[in-house]
Amino acid sequence: MKSKNRDFFLEALKIQKNAKRIGFDWQKKEEIFKKIREEIRELKRAIKKGDQKMVEEEFGDLLFSLINLSRHLRINPKIALRKANQKFLKRFREMKKKISKNATLQEMDRVWEMIKRNGKVDAEFMKQCARIAFNECNLCRRCSMYCPYGLDIAYQIGMVRRICFLLGLVPQNILDQDNSLSATLTQLWINQADWIDTIQW
Repeated sequence: MKSKNRDFFLEALKIQKNAKRIGFDWQKKEEIFKKIREEIRELKRAIKKGDQKMVEEEFGDLLFSLINLSRHLRINPKIALRKANQKFLKRFREMKKKISKNATLQEMDRVWEMIKRNGKVDAEFMKQCARIAFNECNLCRRCSMYCPYGLDIAYQIGMVRRICFLLGLVPQNILDQDNSLSATLTQLWINQADWIDTIQW
């Protein structure tokens, strides 16, 4: 069979199953994770050396170990990869609709993260939102003047601040400043109808 027509995922699974028949197989999933971490370290060393042949070899070893893990998890690696491809393409297309033509990598990464979260937030994400809202924006509203789309980011940041205040997430350095909290409440008052449940902007 020609190499281009061979299914190397299936071939790896067959090799591993043959090894299992004589008892040469991992007993615990934790052992496979340890092996994967070992392969990653070896791949990093090969990259550092700049030996492309060795990089290819170590990358192949890593793939083989990942397929081994998929077998123990009873996951078809081809199906898992196909779903990952589809998920990436869906998010990528959505991101392209939301960014400008000259968007930086950082801007694209932020939009990607918003799409990935799909409105779901955790405590760490909320703390990061609080830090940015209170420390990196003074609500000057100049953004709405210069934005080609007329977006008033200050209004959005104001909502974030209000939500963070209600959740008790105001950064300590803000609380430590004299009268800062009362000033924040006065400047950023938002009607209850404007409150939002998540930080999906």
